[in-house]
Amino acid sequence: MVPDHSDSRASGACHCCFAQLHDLSDEELMAQLKAGYDDALTVLFDRYHRLVLSIAFKILRDLGEAEDLAQSVFLEIYRVAAQFDPARGTTKTWLLQYAYHRSINRRRDLRRRNFYGQGELKEASCQGQLARGSAEGPFGD
Repeated sequence: MVPDHSDSRASGACHCCFAQLHDLSDEELMAQLKAGYDDALTVLFDRYHRLVLSIAFKILRDLGEAEDLAQSVFLEIYRVAAQFDPARGTTKTWLLQYAYHRSINRRRDLRRRNFYGQGELKEASCQGQLARGSAEGPFGD
């Protein structure tokens, strides 16, 4: 028999096993996260990490950067879970807005450091040397 957790859900304190967390809504998971039940973040990650990664990759165009950003988004959600207000929107929307805005900020930062131009410059340099028939490699060896 499965214990009834309806009263504990309403109060925000749930001592359910990990498997039972999968049955909770996103908003209930956020309440658990606010109450310090860290496994709720694992369930949210399982539900949304592909979507967050997809948004980050579409904006950043680099899988490594997108993966790093996705991890940082979930860490940020963990740290600021107390700021979540279900009256202002769904957990999914809140999470995706975090991912979108963090991705835009990261892209700005990477452009400022010429992250995107470096790969293109190296490729153009190698092609230029090959076109001239240079015996030297792209690094002058």
